[in-house]
Amino acid sequence: MLPCIDPDGGVIGDSIRYLSDSPIERAAEPIGGGGFDIIVSRSVLEHVYDLEETYASCRRLLSTGGLMIHKVDLTNHSDVERHPLQFLTYSQLLWAFMSSNISRINRSRWPDHRASLERNRFVIEHFEVTGRYTRQQVQGIRARLASRFRTMSDDDLAIAGFFVVARGV
Repeated sequence: MLPCIDPDGGVIGDSIRYLSDSPIERAAEPIGGGGFDIIVSRSVLEHVYDLEETYASCRRLLSTGGLMIHKVDLTNHSDVERHPLQFLTYSQLLWAFMSSNISRINRSRWPDHRASLERNRFVIEHFEVTGRYTRQQVQGIRARLASRFRTMSDDDLAIAGFFVVARGV
């Protein structure tokens, strides 16, 4: 294995490239697929446009047995709403209009991530909640939630962030 970081923290050669014009959903196109052993992200996956295609792209990029490590922030990134889960009360159409010109979050919750990981041939090796809403916060807004969130359990809605390690199979 070739080293990619020198002792001072600098990148060695062209072992690490920053591709600013390629969203993760299409990252396998310019890079090629199947050659990576690890993918790491921190507070990125809540901003992707298409979660399903993002995990599909990650699977194409990873070699079989490769690992993904993601820390995902599921909180609202706005200080305007009074309740921390108010952003889950808007219909999908209204949310699309509200967020079309700015980098708003995609509102995917942990069950969405888990299902997409499984559909894209990942085995979850570690899952840890990194933030949680209180039961009172969840129950206080449940009646106002948009339809796609109403069927989720209180426990799933209470997850405000998570850390996941998944292996491509």
